[in-house]
Amino acid sequence: DAEDHKLLYALQVLSSYAATISIFIHTLKFKGYIGPMTAVIAYDIIIPGFLFLYWRMVFVILRSADVAFVCGVGMLLNL
Repeated sequence: DAEDHKLLYALQVLSSYAATISIFIHTLKFKGYIGPMTAVIAYDIIIPGFLFLYWRMVFVILRSADVAFVCGVGMLLNL
């Protein structure tokens, strides 16, 4: 489905951005340009984007419930 592909692509782009920006924010914090709370807030700005995408992907996740279950178990085991 084309909509599924758009959502998965958006998730990949947002995840790549999150990984890159987290390193940049950490560097700014390490160098002392920003404080710890500013770093947390700067990174947490991305959370609504993930919530929105996962909300839109609920039907994709439900269609692949077996894969979602295995991923959920894996996440719980890694806590």
